[in-house]
Amino acid sequence: MGVLQARPSIPRSLCTTMGIRGTCQIRNRPSLTGIFAYSNHGRDPTPKDVNMVIDLKEIPYHHAFENFCMHLLEEHGAHIPVRPAIGPDGGRDIICEEPIQFGSRGYRWLVSCKHYAYSGRPVGVRDDAAIANKLAEHDCNGFMFFCSTSYTEGFVTSVNNICNNKQSQSKFFNCYDIERILLSSPKFYPLIRQYFPNSHNRLTRLFDKEICCLYYDPRCALYAVYTQNSNDQSVGYKVYGECCIDDVIEHLRESGCAYGYCKIRSASQY
Repeated sequence: MGVLQARPSIPRSLCTTMGIRGTCQIRNRPSLTGIFAYSNHGRDPTPKDVNMVIDLKEIPYHHAFENFCMHLLEEHGAHIPVRPAIGPDGGRDIICEEPIQFGSRGYRWLVSCKHYAYSGRPVGVRDDAAIANKLAEHDCNGFMFFCSTSYTEGFVTSVNNICNNKQSQSKFFNCYDIERILLSSPKFYPLIRQYFPNSHNRLTRLFDKEICCLYYDPRCALYAVYTQNSNDQSVGYKVYGECCIDDVIEHLRESGCAYGYCKIRSASQY
């Protein structure tokens, strides 16, 4: 790699440079309950023939879907004391704790993940259940369900009946909820690129973008930086070289902007 004689200065209003009009909104890391408040209790909010932007079939098998759900929860600040494992899981795929400001631990969720995207069939009462004694067994407070398709009305009703009797909470996330979460903030776009590369390519054309570094060396690594337009909440991105990525991220972090970034090309691949 050639010697870089200087590093580009980062403008005071990086949000303007990156195509974000107006004042950058300050978005603190949200709590799990806050950002998941729009869970639709497992019911599909849109017609069955809707064209989804994110193709959940890009996740090839069930264990990979469990890992995706775990990483999605971690992006919301959740602590994962029990991570996905291959083999019998004792009635739980993941255990997560909500982030809290005070106290020894947050609300604990017993998380179940069902990946039926290839068959397209919904999760029913024969596929999963809220078993009351599992909460005590795993020291959890409520049930959380992720599904790459949808849930039957009978399944949702059965879970809610159990939770009402136990005075516990339940949350359901179907394919539409998952997509809406992923598209809601630039911080999730690296996760889209990791698990849904084809969908990510349809959303973005990274190498069609002009590189935004004055001192970019073609032998350097490239990074995509995703940010959010404060006016219409749309997500945009720019491509930066290795020479200035640290300054870009530092400025975004200090500004409180919602952002995400990932490496799209290593220096060794050139």
